[in-house]
Parts: sequence; structure tokens; C-alpha cells
Amino acid sequence: MDRTTLTAPALDNQLAADRMLRNALAHHLPESVFEPVHERLHEEGARQQRRYEADIPRERGHVQNEDAWGVPTPHTTVPDSWHRAQRSLTQHGLLKMAQAQPHGVHSRLVQMALMHIAAPEAPGLAPLIATTDVAVHTLMRTGTADHLERLIPRLTSTDPDSAWLCDLWGTSHMLSSPDADLRAEPVDGTTWQLHGRVRTHSATYPDAALVVAHDDDDTRHLFLLEAPADTAGLHIDARVPSSASPDAPTATLRLNGVRVEHLTADVGRRGPAPFLQYVWDAVLTVSQMRRTLALTRGAAETWHLQEQEMAYDALIQETLADMQARYESAFNLTYRCVRALGKMESEDDADTEALVRLLAPLAKHHTLQQASETATRALHVWGRPALRARTGLPEVLDRLRASAASNGTPHDLALHLLHVIEHHQQFGRLRDDFKTTLHGISVETLFPAMKAAVLAFRDANQWIKSARDEGGEILEAGAGRFTRTVGNALSVALMIEHAGWALRTEQDGRPAAAVERFATTALSHISNLDPHDAYVLTWDFNCPTLFDCHSGTAGDASVDAVASMLNG
Repeated sequence: MDRTTLTAPALDNQLAADRMLRNALAHHLPESVFEPVHERLHEEGARQQRRYEADIPRERGHVQNEDAWGVPTPHTTVPDSWHRAQRSLTQHGLLKMAQAQPHGVHSRLVQMALMHIAAPEAPGLAPLIATTDVAVHTLMRTGTADHLERLIPRLTSTDPDSAWLCDLWGTSHMLSSPDADLRAEPVDGTTWQLHGRVRTHSATYPDAALVVAHDDDDTRHLFLLEAPADTAGLHIDARVPSSASPDAPTATLRLNGVRVEHLTADVGRRGPAPFLQYVWDAVLTVSQMRRTLALTRGAAETWHLQEQEMAYDALIQETLADMQARYESAFNLTYRCVRALGKMESEDDADTEALVRLLAPLAKHHTLQQASETATRALHVWGRPALRARTGLPEVLDRLRASAASNGTPHDLALHLLHVIEHHQQFGRLRDDFKTTLHGISVETLFPAMKAAVLAFRDANQWIKSARDEGGEILEAGAGRFTRTVGNALSVALMIEHAGWALRTEQDGRPAAAVERFATTALSHISNLDPHDAYVLTWDFNCPTLFDCHSGTAGDASVDAVASMLNG
């Protein structure tokens, strides 16, 4: 390899370079909406491209515990990139779209497409944009008339100088999570006091925070805290290093009698509006997948191996093609959920709301699986540290891995999906959506992928029926395999539908190649594994009954059959 060619990879305008995003907008937006939205996204992509080409060093946020005299001063500084991104997104009206519905049922699709382009520039700010949107959704449903009049206009403002951001504290729900340990006690009326610690990626930078905390009876309550940086009793314990978001002022905050306003009681363990948090998490993860792919492909097109561009190497082409197929799979399922969310909010449709509550954990679970595989394949190409450093991939890959611990691990998401199915009896709604997606597909070359998706979904459907009857251990043990299978099958169905559109409308066969490639992976993970085997392997002991099951002697016919398969 000629080391003189190892310059930083080029990064094109990320709307022009992202065929999946561009075609998805053309596919699902009316022409009257598509044209102005395309122009706006192209401008945002061009702005990011100019900044990338200028090679501006990435700034880091920092926190300050005390002033020069030792007086506690919870001060937070964020990078200039945060301010630039926040200003641009505010002027675009990003956080107002869900409430104002400027594009009707398509408003969420436009909003998330803009975030898809903008998020990689300020990855530490992106989750704070998401939590602000969740806060608006929550306050619209639990807030008082004063909140609606005073806070909603600030949180959805299009004026960068007056717009507010809102964080979520104490909503982590991983087992034994160290991120939040907050206790609440009433003072008078709607005023409570909070004690404890919480970790946040934005320290005291936000203008407000929704806080989840326990009372003495372990009931979870939701509170509102305004102006955290100026609040008595709130201190920054320490800056917490974060390889995933090095530009974010991640810190542990200590709350000692901080006064907050009570909003509602009996908040679920996943915090307010978990389905909306999942949608945002999936969108941001897909955005990081796209940036990983762009950097990896850019390096392959720029660097040389044996006097030719690395992108001409057959094995590297296979790796990049696999990454593209997985990206399109995650994108299609995530943005199906986004479109359903837009319809739910625009039309106040209960049936669509049921679908969103199923799709949200499913989309995030599937996206995390594909993001993990994408990160692994990026390391296959640029595994050596010297190469990774020149691509700019390390921080992007760290963010992909960290997203698995944000608002729910894959295990928790799988259990949440089962909870929704069991308590709302809505799996049939997901099955109907799967059938509708594949209805009318007549492209013969897509039939093998369609068959694989249908068989996988059938396996999942049969498993959930039988597991419901057995319940308990069987249902919980298979939750991960079930969720993964349904996600794979539905994403392939959506890829097929999009590929059919691209062939008819754009004369473009690339989406068909992507679904054909992804469908060759194992879509169904349904199995009849005995949970007792998992118990034995977990505790690592020799079980007599397990020995009896596996120590039988094979008959001659079985031996001959195996020999025949090996020789055939």
C-alpha cells in the first residue's frame, strides 16, 4: 500500500451521495413537498461538506465544577459546532414540525430526513434535540395550561436566540444502571425536592429538563426543572470521559434538595413516551451508519492498493456492498416507523398508534443489530489503528456501539415488544402491515427474497402463537430470536416494495440488488432450543439429564445418512 495516498477520505454532499434517502423522499413525498424539501436538505448537506473540507478541528465541550474561589459553579461549555447545528436546525423549524404539521402526514418524514443529514456534524447535540421533542410530546399531554402557553413556544421556537432545549434525566432503565439514582420528596402543592445523582451527556447546558425520580414508596414521578445551571442545590460532581461523544460535556450531576415542579405520577420504567424515544434513537443510529459507510467508501475510493484504488479490490467491494445492504435494511424499517408516526400524529388514528408502538422497539432493535454488523465490517476493511485514524471512523464506531446502551439494550427492546403484543393483542396489526407491504409485487427476480421474508415471518407468527400458550420461561427465552426474525422479515418486505418502486419509476436496479444480498443472510432465528440447555450452559455444570439426552448411540441408518451427506 502506498502510504503517501492515505489522505483523509472525501465526503460528498450527503443528500446527493445518499441514494437511499433521496429515493425514499421521492417515493413517499408528493412532488409539491419533495421539491422544497430536497432543496433545503441539499443546502444542509452542502454546508456540512464545506465544513468537512475546511478540516476544522473538532472542539470539545467542558464542565466547570467551581470558580476560582472554590465556590460551586455548575458551568457548561459546548463546542461551537453545537451552536451552529442548533441555530441551523432551529431556523429550519425542526422541533416545530411535529406540532405545527407544515407538511401534514409527511411532517415527521421531513423532520427526520433533516436530522439524518445534520446529526453527524454535532453528534453530542443530536440526542438533546431528540429529548426536546420527547419533552414537547410529554408536556402537550401532561402539562398545565401555563406549560402549554409558556414552555411549548420556547421549545418549538424558530428563533435561535430564544429557543430552548430540554434534557431527560433519570430515564435509564437498564438493570442496576449507574446512570440515575434520584429520590423525590414533596414540599408543598406541586413543588418537590430531588436528591441523588444522575449522569447526562449535556451537563447543565439545556434550558430545562424532565426528570424521573422515585418517592419513598418507589413510585416513579415525572418532574420539570427549569434553568438547571441557575438552580440552587445542583452541582457537577465530575466530567465523565466519553469515547462515543467526546465533544459532549458528559458529567455526573449531584442534586441536593433541588426544587422541581411535579407533572405526573406512575411513570413507566422506560420514562415518558418510550416509543418516541425509540424512533429517535433508531433515526440517529441510521444516520451514524450512513456516516460510517460514507467514510469507509470515501477512503476506499481515495486510497490505493497495488497501484489501484482500493475500491476495485473484490473483497473490499463485497464488504462495502454488505454494509450498504444492511444500511438500507435499517433505513427502510426505521422510516416505515417514522411515516406511521407522522400519520398517527396528523390523523389522530388509534389503529396507526398501535402499529407505531409495535414498530418503534422493533425498528430500534433491528437498527442496533445492523449497526453492530456495519461497524464490524468497517473494521474488516480498516482494522489497523493507523488506517482507522485516517478515516475518522473511531469516534463514529464508538457512537454506534454506545447507542446499544441508550434507552434500552436489544434484550430490553425484545421484552418490551413482547409486552406490547401480550397486553394489547396487536401482533395482527403488524402481520397486516407485512402483507400490505408485499401486496402487488410482480418483479420475478424479487420472488426469492419475498419467499425468504414470508417464511421467516411465518416462523415468527407460529412461534408467538405456541409460546403464548406455554408462557413464562419459553416466551421470555425466545424474545430476542423472535424480535430479530420479525425485524428481518419486515425490513426485507419494505426493501422489496422500495425496489419495485425504483425499478418502475427510476429504472434503478440497485435497491433490488441490495435486498437480494440482505435476504441471503439468515432471516429466521426461530428455534426449538430448550431453555434448560441455556441454564446449564450459563451456570457451567454437568447436568445428568443433559448427558442422557446427548449420549444415545446413533443407529446404522443414521450413520449411513450422515456419511451419504458428506460424500454427496
